[in-house]
Amino acid sequence: MNHVGARPGRQPAFTLLLVCGLAGLFGAACTSRSPSSASQESQAQQGQSQTSQAQTSQAQTSQAQQSAESPTAPHDVVVITTDDQTLESLRVMRDTSRLFNEQGTTFSDAVVSFPVCCPSRATWLTGRYAHNHGVRDNVAPLGGVEAFDPSDTVATRLADVGYRTVFIGKYLNGYGRFGHEPAPGWSSWDALIDPSTYSAFDYDISRDGELVHYGRATSDYQTDVLANIAIDRITSTPAGQPLFVSVNFHVPHGANAESSTGTLADEPPEPAPRHVGAFASEPLPPQLLTRGTGPYPAPIANVPALDSAAVATITRRYRAELESLLAVDEAVYRIVVALGRTGRLSNTVLLFTSDNGTFHGEHGLAAGKYYPYEPAIRVPLLARGPGFRAGATVDAPVANVDLAPTILLAAGIADPQLDGVALQRSAAEPDAAMSRALLLEGKPMDQVEGQLPGFVGVRTHGWTYVRWADGFEEIYDLTADPQQQRNLASTSDLTNWRSLAERLATCRGSSCVVETGDRPSASVG
Repeated sequence: MNHVGARPGRQPAFTLLLVCGLAGLFGAACTSRSPSSASQESQAQQGQSQTSQAQTSQAQTSQAQQSAESPTAPHDVVVITTDDQTLESLRVMRDTSRLFNEQGTTFSDAVVSFPVCCPSRATWLTGRYAHNHGVRDNVAPLGGVEAFDPSDTVATRLADVGYRTVFIGKYLNGYGRFGHEPAPGWSSWDALIDPSTYSAFDYDISRDGELVHYGRATSDYQTDVLANIAIDRITSTPAGQPLFVSVNFHVPHGANAESSTGTLADEPPEPAPRHVGAFASEPLPPQLLTRGTGPYPAPIANVPALDSAAVATITRRYRAELESLLAVDEAVYRIVVALGRTGRLSNTVLLFTSDNGTFHGEHGLAAGKYYPYEPAIRVPLLARGPGFRAGATVDAPVANVDLAPTILLAAGIADPQLDGVALQRSAAEPDAAMSRALLLEGKPMDQVEGQLPGFVGVRTHGWTYVRWADGFEEIYDLTADPQQQRNLASTSDLTNWRSLAERLATCRGSSCVVETGDRPSASVG
């Protein structure tokens, strides 16, 4: 992996892992040492570490296969999410990448079914596509916290079987504007309050229903505060009590980047003071400022070309996003250390992902998400712990609808009424999962309301098909055209794709798990 913007003096977290827990454990004495001292010790023990690592990998392979079928529950579960993080930006999170890549499984083709914050978060909390949970936007009446029914989520399910359930960070848009009581099922609640959710400083948190304000001291930097809360909740949970922690950072989302129409964000995210300028000279990757030959649907076809001022704004935001992720990287490292210090790490299913991606000039879109293109729907998804092999990469298509089944399976709960598939199962049989078709959906097709039109689509490992509310269609060959530069709809027979999209658009439970080839129609393309 090509790492940029190195941080002087920081040793990668994986050296600590090699010394302290090749079998997935950290010792208390080990966590008290600095990363640099851990690095020195790891060098002295390199030969022994490599042998232990190989043994661990073999054990985890067998464990993954067993866990997918008959999990030895209950396992602890920690889910760490970011907001608007692209897959490309994961490259700067060195510690996170190593902690997961070397000790866990990377899902290389992970997408979100609805690339907007609230619908996506509702999907992973419930294990249901948006047409089943009802959240179809970030604001009322179609979405936001007002449209979400929190009575049946992973939190309520786990609370029912004795888990301590901990929520930290961003919830759904609008939370705090209409009350700040904890959502059902959460035994510990530290949720960010709108309108200050996206503020690095001067923000409010609802702590079990009581408002706590954080100011502008360096120690009040939001990402660090959320990490501190997570560590406190982990270390304060009695040994033997099963634990579920959801930590939801708002970065790299911009301070005022609410637009889903491709307009420029007013403010980039604010990095931690210690990271300001870390990517001050970082160039935009060339694939970002791209616009295909189309044809495009009307909302994109009518977007004006990006001028030099727009490119400068995109560049400034991109650099700030990368800098803001450095604190998240440190937070992930600290959380893993805390899990090790409490003896929980080897029994913890640890997940890292984002609610959606965002645009940086692709398809002519300066910002935002919503559109069913790769920069918006493709996200990082990393997993480690019981059920996931060390050093493995799964290329099969998976989605955020799979997170809830994954969490529940770790607790020994199997629910065929959920719309997704547990990631443990995809990890255990990746070849079988390669033919899976995933639903893409936007606003209801009949509720445009003068805004962006609705759409329904299908995402497989090799293709993306989309039908918009006005009947306009798109299909892209992701193997030959990964940046989706050429829409093949005008030269393709889309009959089977339409049928597949309609089937998924009304699916529920096990009927949402559709196995198909990458090309339902042999005449596509």
